[in-house]
Order: sequence, then C-alpha cells, then structure tokens
Amino acid sequence: MSLRASVLVIGSVNEDITVRVQRFPSPGETLLGLDVTYGLGGKGANQAVAAARTGVSTALLATVGDDAVGARLLGWLDERGVDTALVTRAADTASGTAHIAVDAAGENQIVVVPGANGLTRVVDEAAVARASIVVVQGEVPVAVIENAVAVARQLGTPVLLNLAPVVAVSADTLASVDYLVVNETEAGLLLGRHLTADNAVAALPDLGSAGTNVVVTLGAAGAVWREGELSGHLVAPTVTVADTTGAGDAFVGVMAAALASRFDLRSAAAQGIRAASLAVQLPGAAMTYPSFDLDAT
Repeated sequence: MSLRASVLVIGSVNEDITVRVQRFPSPGETLLGLDVTYGLGGKGANQAVAAARTGVSTALLATVGDDAVGARLLGWLDERGVDTALVTRAADTASGTAHIAVDAAGENQIVVVPGANGLTRVVDEAAVARASIVVVQGEVPVAVIENAVAVARQLGTPVLLNLAPVVAVSADTLASVDYLVVNETEAGLLLGRHLTADNAVAALPDLGSAGTNVVVTLGAAGAVWREGELSGHLVAPTVTVADTTGAGDAFVGVMAAALASRFDLRSAAAQGIRAASLAVQLPGAAMTYPSFDLDAT
C-alpha cells in the first residue's frame, strides 16, 4: 500500500436510528420493534469510515448541524480515524438522520431526512489536489456533485461517483468521472431498462462514457466491472447475513482506498466485495465496520 495514498469523501453524514423488526409493516399497520440503536451513518460517513478502516488516510467533507447529534457524529468519525477538519457545523440546523427498519432476513427499509447535508456548498480545492482519489455520492446537492467532479477533473485527481441515489447530474458530469459505481437498481434507472446479474456485463458499455470505468454491484451475486476494453463478473462469497445496511458503502469505501493504493479496477472491486461480505455479517454500518486488509486476498 502506498504511504501517500489518500481518499477524500465529499458526502453525507447522518445519525442512523435503526429498529429491528421480525417483518416490515404493511401500509397503515403498526408493529412492535425488537430494539432500537443509534449510530453513525450517511453514505459519505460510511464510505469514509470504510476507507479509513483499510489504513489509507481518509478525510470527509460534509455538513452537520450545531445540535447534540452533530457533536456525536463528529466524535464517532474521529474515533474511527476519519479526518473531520472539513466537516462544517451549520448554525440553527438539525443534523441529518436516517430511519432504518431491519427485518429478520437482514433486509432493510430506509427513510433519510437530509437536514444539514443539504447545506454543503464549498468544495475545498486544496483538499482535492492533495487526494489520491475523490469520492462523491448522490446524498449531497447536485451542484456540489458537479462542482466536485469539475474541480477534480481540472486538478487531475481521479474521481469516483457513486450515483446513489440516482440524481439528475449533467451529461458532462457523468462523462467526466473516472469511475461510476451504481447498484443494479440504479443502473436500471440510468439505462431505462431492467438489469439482472445475467445481462449486467453486456449493459456496461451503455453506462457512462467511453472513458469511464464502471462497476455495477449485484448484492449477493457480486459485481460486474469494465475498465477500458476489459470487463467481467466477480462473484461474492456465501455468508450469513445479519444486516445489509451499509454493505454498498463498505464496497465503495474500500474499493476507493484500493484505487488510491494503485490497485487496478478488477482487484479494487474484488476488495470491495470482500469488505461488503464482511460488513453484512455484522449489524449496522460505519459503527461496526471491521478493519479491512487490502493485502488480503
């Protein structure tokens, strides 16, 4: 691993309020939950923690509120090795929250209230210039995504766009990213057609521009990838699933750390699959991510 490798994540940070249930309620139905936990979440925070857990230097650019939740979020990030110097505390604003239900099979349903995440505005050019790779997702304003991609392109810093959720970024922005990462549902929304593990490799050339490297994650079926003229399907190991919350973010964060450490895309995606497979065996997301050894196979 390069000692100079570093990851800059520009994204969201939320408090996750997670309720375990035997099954999800039907519309209009009230169920009793089994228990409730409070912890660090948001795609930006999750990805930053996952990257930091590899030992690669990782910073997060984000916004939290000036409330007690914001103070807790900063403490949790610091404890997990994420540089929070670029996290702003917005006055008179509530921090973001995510309200998560997890059923007995480990599947989840999530409602996010963005709060202070919607106030992120400024992309720090010096931080982008210092980074080995910049990671941004769809949980910050579109203007921030487009600015981050433009600044990274101008400074020559590789940029990974995890378009989750799918938001209406410009065609120029999509064409300017070095790596596009989406899951099969998000890929289907971009393509306007249903995507499955069987047809995902064939669909890769239609995602992004000719110069964009693409990864589509397929949950238990692994992931497909395209780098230049090369493409393929990586399978995931069979594991006992406790909670799928944050699995995709573990994939993205660890893959970004691997790319920052000069792994090729196939190898970086394989590291992401390994990280996601470890993450789903534990409850929660960033709060319980284990250490990820990029040198392991």
